[in-house]
Amino acid sequence: MNTICNLFLDKEYKVIDLKKEYAGATGYVGEERYAVVTELAEKELLEKFGQKLNRFKPFVVISYEMYDAIVETKKNDKREQWRDCMLHDAFTTESLLILINAMSDPISICESALTLEYIASRMLELPNHQGSRMYKRYVLGYTVKEIALYEGVTERSVEKSLQIAKAKIHDVFVECGVVA
Repeated sequence: MNTICNLFLDKEYKVIDLKKEYAGATGYVGEERYAVVTELAEKELLEKFGQKLNRFKPFVVISYEMYDAIVETKKNDKREQWRDCMLHDAFTTESLLILINAMSDPISICESALTLEYIASRMLELPNHQGSRMYKRYVLGYTVKEIALYEGVTERSVEKSLQIAKAKIHDVFVECGVVA
């Protein structure tokens, strides 16, 4: 709590600058610029300390119970802010668990061993080394150049066979419901 004046004359009041207290994204826009924390009635407060409180007018009077609630809220906000900064996972994987369309989720499709086995077998059945080249390129991660060197052919022939294989394997993916 940002108190601008700690005048605890017989522990009867405390003054709080509301602009400092509510400084933030929205700021404070109220007419009263200060809050006076006390258990005294406003009339009694002004009778006892009117001269000292004149410079804080207009102000609102709040009880110590309300003040304690404000302090507790601030502490909770600070703790929550700390938790959010220190314990929040900015790169959470929870969003990956929510399916937008179950038929378009590659993980759920590939979880089916039968579907995966079927796609792999259809890929390897492609003629003219298309399937094996596709397997080497997209499953094992070899480059076109590495495949060409290994097979003793030109890079262009590997690229051409991969283009043809992609079109054919696309039909298999459509058949399995992986793509539309």
